[in-house]
Amino acid sequence: ELTSDHCSSGHHRNAFAGGMSHADTTSTQFQDAMSYVASQVDLQSNGLFRSSPVHYSHCFQQVVAGMRYVCDVTMGENECTKSDNRDLSLCAVKSQGMSSTWHVDILSQPWMPTKYTLNQLTMVH
Repeated sequence: ELTSDHCSSGHHRNAFAGGMSHADTTSTQFQDAMSYVASQVDLQSNGLFRSSPVHYSHCFQQVVAGMRYVCDVTMGENECTKSDNRDLSLCAVKSQGMSSTWHVDILSQPWMPTKYTLNQLTMVH
């Protein structure tokens, strides 16, 4: 006797294999990718100071041949000049510094000679 025509495993997943899911913005891999993005923003900037990621929104990740991140990132001007080679984490963000928001699409492949492939870097505002 059939008692139900609804099958469920009891587990509900929001993501599927190869699909986009919310990114873990606290992971080391994500943070390293965003540091790379900051270096690319600096290359496009005429400013004297380096940029640091200060806010993330609409961040997704996708497992491909590596990890793809798609995100809107607000970059803030920090206290290190572009000629300063210190680790970005040691550069405090200026409270009154300039900021800009960027739409980013980046592929992280840590095992490759070129760890990051920047698919898109577009200033939003």
